[in-house]
Parts: sequence; structure tokens; C-alpha cells
Amino acid sequence: MNKEISERYFSWKGRTSLNDYHKYYTMPFTILYVALLLIDDHFGLTLTELKIGITSSIFWAITLIPAVILTIKRCHDRNRNGWFSLLFLVPIIFFWPIVELCFLKGKNENNRYNTMNT
Repeated sequence: MNKEISERYFSWKGRTSLNDYHKYYTMPFTILYVALLLIDDHFGLTLTELKIGITSSIFWAITLIPAVILTIKRCHDRNRNGWFSLLFLVPIIFFWPIVELCFLKGKNENNRYNTMNT
């Protein structure tokens, strides 16, 4: 596996900038997930009772760990602990990490989580 890919998606250390977070996570994962949902619907690969697509569910399961790792690195870029990302699970409060991690730039200076990564 390419070292850059393994460090980006499978290493807890370092930081991910706002631009890289959207370029390497939100945009491609969203586009692929929507495409797989359409494929599931077109070919009838959904479980009718639950409306859960088979290929989109497999994709979601495979990409869960890299998504968590990139979100934690995004927390590091904002000089926050990775546990901050658990606020996504709390009703009403989950808007705070969405705004902070998806819209606000990271700190330009070095912080406790190392220097800026690409």
C-alpha cells in the first residue's frame, strides 16, 4: 500500500486541513455513496422492508474506520482531542462539531498534535 495513503487513512497521528478533509473525504465519499445508492435502487439491491442498499452498506462498512480517522485528524487540526468527534452522537449538540470540523479552518501554527500535514 502506498505510504501516503496508509498515513492519510490509517494513521491516527497528525492533522488534516479543512481543504484536504473535503478533498480526500467528504467529496469522494459522498459522491461514491450516492452513486452506490442509485445502483442499489436501479438493480433492486435494497432490502424492501428497511430500504437499505447492499452495495452502499458494504461501502459504508469498509470506509467507516478511515472516516473516523480523518475526522479525528480534523479535530487535531482544530487543536482538539479526537474525543471531540463523539459530539456528533449527541442530539442537538451535534451541530457544533459539524460547524467546527466542516467549515472552520484549522490553526496555522504548530499545536500539541504536531506540525501541519498536507
